[in-house]
Amino acid sequence: MTRWLQKLRAWKRPLQATVALVLLAALYWAADWREVVSVIASLNPLYLLVAWALFVPQTAVSAWRWSRLVRPAADVPLRDAVRATLAAAAYNLLLPSKLGDVSKLSVVPSSRRKSGLLWLALEKGFDVAALLVLVILGLLGSGWLLLSAILLGLLAIGLLATGRLPGQLGRGWDRWSPVVLSSAVLWSLHMMQIDLFCKAAGVFVTGDFTLWRIPMAIFAGLVPFTLWGLGTRDAALVGLFSATAPAATMVTVGLLTATRYLIPGAVGIPFVISRSAERRVPATTAEPPSIDHGALTSING
Repeated sequence: MTRWLQKLRAWKRPLQATVALVLLAALYWAADWREVVSVIASLNPLYLLVAWALFVPQTAVSAWRWSRLVRPAADVPLRDAVRATLAAAAYNLLLPSKLGDVSKLSVVPSSRRKSGLLWLALEKGFDVAALLVLVILGLLGSGWLLLSAILLGLLAIGLLATGRLPGQLGRGWDRWSPVVLSSAVLWSLHMMQIDLFCKAAGVFVTGDFTLWRIPMAIFAGLVPFTLWGLGTRDAALVGLFSATAPAATMVTVGLLTATRYLIPGAVGIPFVISRSAERRVPATTAEPPSIDHGALTSING
């Protein structure tokens, strides 16, 4: 039984890639691949550039949130947290179920890494909670303006309450309010990015329409049936936006959405390589002991 499970794990990634290719082929056939090529050729480059530029604040906010989560174990500089976040994105291109995020524990002292698994679970919990809140706001008819007002309100409350709450309540607030706020900002940036992908493909919808449909597509992509959610997320986008946009257009949006994994992962590859090199250097090279020439002179004296 154990050997069978090991073989299944070894084949999991190829199987996921195969299922993704089958689903994508079915979608492209149903949407007419010539129409998909036409939509890709007519993409608005301005919206695309702005959407891809959002990778910078997304990475910074995600890294800052991680540094706040692990603060009980280590005071991690933002630069190191960014490097760890991008390296994790590179690992996630190969590892299933975002297991590459475990590599972010490299910024935590080795003696505290077991508890670091709890911080990773909390991080995923905040992500899911933020998505659920966005779904609720969208279903209640909230748009981008109300979402911006909520974020500003959270920021104002956080700034006013910092350092002013007594005892354990104050420490708890200082610990978790930045994490909650950064999670809200991070997923708002993700929603803006995918909305810009829609606009690049010519799909202009209201904020409330976007705020609940896009998270539902993201949840569909989290189901570990395919590689990086390819195919399942695309099919969800086609179904959720069927009354608003043609299938070829939403298939193209799904293709653009896949760059949310590919681009950060590609950028993170040099950090994985540099980290591997840093680990090999102490084991393969040793500096010769320093020689005190003054001491030698006095001995030969």
